[in-house]
Amino acid sequence: MIEQLTKKVEYCCSHCDNDKVWELTYNVKRQLSLPIPDKPTREYHQHNHNGRPIRVVVYDSPFSDDTTIYTFCSTACYESWRESDEVETCEICGKLIRTSKGHHYNFRDINGGYICLACYMTDILANGVSKQSFIDRTLSGMFFDSGDLENAGYIPIPEYEYFAVGSKYSIDRYCNAALEYIDKGYKVVTEYDDLSIMGNEGFVSMHVKKL
Repeated sequence: MIEQLTKKVEYCCSHCDNDKVWELTYNVKRQLSLPIPDKPTREYHQHNHNGRPIRVVVYDSPFSDDTTIYTFCSTACYESWRESDEVETCEICGKLIRTSKGHHYNFRDINGGYICLACYMTDILANGVSKQSFIDRTLSGMFFDSGDLENAGYIPIPEYEYFAVGSKYSIDRYCNAALEYIDKGYKVVTEYDDLSIMGNEGFVSMHVKKL
């Protein structure tokens, strides 16, 4: 969410060639864990900063209404900040959300579009993981809170609870089993129990729900 402001801002992004602003900018960048670039030239500043300041509302998590507001002196400053990839816009709910929290990524890349985890969870609980995902041998799924799957009507498959994946054989076995359940008229969801950052090694659990 971007809102044009009429008041002069006290700080903006790193393009502002002003010692006080630069100090405030440094603190903002440090809080966001963003790299601190070299101070740009005054000519760059004068060329780009001729618009009204804008305020950006960023959701801290897809599952929370907590937000942080950042103010920038111009659209150019805002766009420079967006290039850091610290935030993304969900293509379903339209919220501007931090891309990650620690090693936990808040988005899924679905057919080239970024979907936040909250919207992704709503989709897979309603429809199950796509059949094509299992055909492609991708372990599409997510970490769930206790009760999420049960409340949505899913039941675990004991043979594939806390199932170790990592080798081609184990992934093939898991995906083939999921495809069999789908062909029998079930929705299938993969719960991450303990999965590597790359998403290709660890432990997962299979849950199914009759269509």
